[in-house]
Amino acid sequence: MRAGLPIGDLAAGMWAATGVLAAIVQRQNTGKGQRIETSLLGALVGMMCVQGQRYLSRDEVPPRAGNDHPTLYPYGAFRARDGLMIVAVATEAMWRALCRALGLDALLGDARFAGNEERMANRDALRALIEKKLAAKDGAEWAAALVAAGIPAGPIYTMDRALADPQVIQQRMVETIAHPTLGALQLLANPIKLAAFAEQGSVRTPPPLLGEHDDEVLRAAGLSADEIAALRQDGVI
Repeated sequence: MRAGLPIGDLAAGMWAATGVLAAIVQRQNTGKGQRIETSLLGALVGMMCVQGQRYLSRDEVPPRAGNDHPTLYPYGAFRARDGLMIVAVATEAMWRALCRALGLDALLGDARFAGNEERMANRDALRALIEKKLAAKDGAEWAAALVAAGIPAGPIYTMDRALADPQVIQQRMVETIAHPTLGALQLLANPIKLAAFAEQGSVRTPPPLLGEHDDEVLRAAGLSADEIAALRQDGVI
């Protein structure tokens, strides 16, 4: 169940950037600057959203739910013929559409699955019925059919398939830049697409070589050429 990515690190950076922007707007309105602070812990707690409020409002500690949605079903990871896929049934209309798309119309009259509460209580039985149907086709095939029926769905990708997805390509989430020693280098792009930089892309320079910008950074910090030369001679840089 581990996410596989440093979510706290990434989230804290995004919260901090949002805080900087908010402070700039307030400075423009009031003329006063201020200190901005966040933390890895605070960033993650701030992302608890519905689960955190579930505890605060109902004094209910959310149980472990694996890859299933904590309050809706069927909503989570299901096994198709070639692997796992996501099916997200959020409304009763979607539930009816799912049954029709999978050829499970008989379930619409089954008291065990009459409403979301009943489906949550009988999720194991329902999962078995759904996955028996999904086993007939690959996840991408089912996803196309379910999306056409108004149900959010999609295969769970490995990295190679994710970066080859047509939507990822259309959003230009991989960019190629010239590197001085590696040649053409592919990098993940910024997901924020600014119109002013649409032509040149979001990645403007390659990752720096070791020490490439030492002098530039130290000059910006106020050191003179002699001071920088002394640091280099002493092995500090």
